[in-house]
Amino acid sequence: MNRTIVREKILEVKSERNFTYFQSYFKDQPEGVKLLIEVITKNEQYPIKEYSSWIIVHLCKSQPEQIAPFYKKIVTILFKSSN
Repeated sequence: MNRTIVREKILEVKSERNFTYFQSYFKDQPEGVKLLIEVITKNEQYPIKEYSSWIIVHLCKSQPEQIAPFYKKIVTILFKSSN
């Protein structure tokens, strides 16, 4: 999986807010989770960063074991973010 594919998936959120689909997709593509985390740590333009965070929130609910390695980074981002 590469950044281009993940960006395309993130942009699908705009037209398809089916988070069950995204949960399944990233369960089958676990390397994509790391790329989602990278997106929210970079200075990406709207809506990439925001949509990525929506997907991550839903992954936290359904697949916490996939997100657990990134908890510290996510918490740091939450306290720094004004969004």
